[in-house]
Amino acid sequence: MERIVGALLSFLICIPFAQATTFKQQIQADLKKSRQVHLSARSYAQWEESTYNTHALSDKWKLNSDQPDFVAALCEIMIQTEPVDLFYFAEYLDSHSGNSECLFQQQLRYRHFLSSEQRKIQARFLDSPVQLGPSEEVYIDPRETPLVIDGHLPDKTVALTVDDGPHHSRTPELLRILAEENVQVNFFLVGENSRQLPDLVKLENAAGHEVGCHSDTHPDMRKLKLEDGVAQIEGGFSAIMRALGVPRTMFRFPYGAFTRGLRNYLRQTETPEFFWNIDTWDWKYPDPSFLINFALDQVRAERRGLILVHDIQPQTIAIMPGFLAALKQEGYKMAVFRTSQTRKAPIGNKF
Repeated sequence: MERIVGALLSFLICIPFAQATTFKQQIQADLKKSRQVHLSARSYAQWEESTYNTHALSDKWKLNSDQPDFVAALCEIMIQTEPVDLFYFAEYLDSHSGNSECLFQQQLRYRHFLSSEQRKIQARFLDSPVQLGPSEEVYIDPRETPLVIDGHLPDKTVALTVDDGPHHSRTPELLRILAEENVQVNFFLVGENSRQLPDLVKLENAAGHEVGCHSDTHPDMRKLKLEDGVAQIEGGFSAIMRALGVPRTMFRFPYGAFTRGLRNYLRQTETPEFFWNIDTWDWKYPDPSFLINFALDQVRAERRGLILVHDIQPQTIAIMPGFLAALKQEGYKMAVFRTSQTRKAPIGNKF
């Protein structure tokens, strides 16, 4: 009998350990796959559509967030992770750091890393009291310029275009950085984010930035039926209208992925379509020290045009003060695109 009781107790004691081991193996496998997919992704669309991107990982991990063994395993792995690679945990930490002291400390560790990188990057460039802005206002007529790529800007003039927000913590920080340099930019907002954070849409508008639409839920619109693509366009504009009470006109396809039918729809509604010619690949490079060099190299290669960044990326916010300081030091001027035209309703369904 004593042997039976002893064996039973040993079995019961081993259950939590075995479960914790399973959680740790699961998280390590997720993290390994996420890194592999991220490093091999050749486009933002490929990374975002993966079931191992940071948003997908966060959604998967939060299913076990009420289990102490899972949180303990996650924390153990994060403690052993280099600060730069906490990028893969950032989305989860944003919404679950309050679940335990360990998670909170890991979020602080990542923020400290980004702040330290930000200071190191800023120290590389001259500290000038002269502001980079204000951005020159460039008005476009959508009837004449339905597709904007480089904006036909003069040499050493660039426009900062910011996609995918608003984000609850990173967008306010970006707005603060831009205000310090009196730089106005073009924001292209996702409708579902605008509905969740309408006050940030208002803040962007009140600060003099131009607010545009980046679809409703950020799908690859090449994969949608025409009517569903139209719904994505109108849903995004509707969310902005709800936040601001006034219509907005400019549009950018998620991933720059379009169809002929949807482009015809934009032309019929006199909705200017924005692309870009300077891609920072900020989604690809979580190391701010590498990203700042890569982003500046892209600007120097083109010398003028539209710069693409994403305010949902923590490393993008980390490099932004230094990035703007570098542009100022190298004699660049900023531009922001405006239009005085309003969108028109399509005539018929032939688009």
